[in-house]
Amino acid sequence: MAKNKIKKDRLQSDSKRKPGGPKPKSRSSSSTASYAALKKRFDAQAGELREALEHQKATAEVLGIISHSPTDIQPVLDAIVESAARVCGIDDVHLRLREANFMIPRAHFGPIPLGRGEISIDEPEQRWLSGHGALHIPDLHAQNEFPAIGAAGIFRTYLGAPLRLQGNLIGSLNARRTEVRPFTAAQIMLLETFANQAVIAIENVRLFQELQARTQELARSVGELRR
Repeated sequence: MAKNKIKKDRLQSDSKRKPGGPKPKSRSSSSTASYAALKKRFDAQAGELREALEHQKATAEVLGIISHSPTDIQPVLDAIVESAARVCGIDDVHLRLREANFMIPRAHFGPIPLGRGEISIDEPEQRWLSGHGALHIPDLHAQNEFPAIGAAGIFRTYLGAPLRLQGNLIGSLNARRTEVRPFTAAQIMLLETFANQAVIAIENVRLFQELQARTQELARSVGELRR
């Protein structure tokens, strides 16, 4: 009778189990998932490290050119637009400097035509750069605040970073993409870094030229006193 009771209890226990229920994960599958997650995290960190090293290398290259070009700003500006395009993966980059009431192109890297040679400082995008900082337009066709940017329809995404000296807008570094592909926060910060480097180079040249002028003036004064 006891045997019959044990057999009955087993049958009742088996009947309570749901057929086709979830099976416990094996140790092997759990280890595989952990390894995949760890590898994904490692790959992401390795990618970020490579990107950071590339950014540092580009910055060092520009600073090196600045130190070797104390009197000539053009090589520095050319290096800045090329480095910005390469590091940020941008189709086209150009740099403008202010002359009187206009922004004039001074350096260009990429296949997109510049379009307008002179841009008034009263244009909406120039007022934005002066008052707010970087201007990022993910899709030019989806906005109407800055109608002059991309009016020819050659490029679709725009990013502009201001060049500021003592709080005044002296130029802009402009990135353009032929397709709708917004810039990341890291790319925006990097373009701003390149813009700051351009300001450093411009100020270095100005100070060097000022020092040269004073030295020459002093030499002339000393020469006149010796006569």
